[in-house]
Amino acid sequence: MAVSLKSVVVESIHSRILSLFPSEIRFAFAYGSGVFQQANSVSSSMNMLDFIFIVDNPLDFHTSNLKLNRSHYSTIKVGGPSFVTKVQQEFGAGVFFNTLVPFENRVIFANAQIQETMKKLIYLITNPVVQIRCCEHKHSDI
Repeated sequence: MAVSLKSVVVESIHSRILSLFPSEIRFAFAYGSGVFQQANSVSSSMNMLDFIFIVDNPLDFHTSNLKLNRSHYSTIKVGGPSFVTKVQQEFGAGVFFNTLVPFENRVIFANAQIQETMKKLIYLITNPVVQIRCCEHKHSDI
């Protein structure tokens, strides 16, 4: 199977980015306009790269990441890793976003999600019963 030059370059960029972050990342994936070229766009090479990092223990991740990449955090960093983790777990969807992180003349958007949160999301997306209910709900609104 032939590998295109573009996929080799993209993999290299992703590997370099992931090497900046702590080893507590269990799984990572990139999405968005930095990965998939958008309509009416000449190139995706300078678009923001959006990442989701799946971690087992957000406290461990934020402890390590604050040591390695303190500049990635807003002023929330003054509360320390316990405070960042508390905000992540008790407010919103269990996700913590670090936006506009500079990387090699680009910007990345990195967020950490707890593995259990991701499992629930995947279950909701892949469960046929949930999908049918969503479709029925949309259909009944028409």
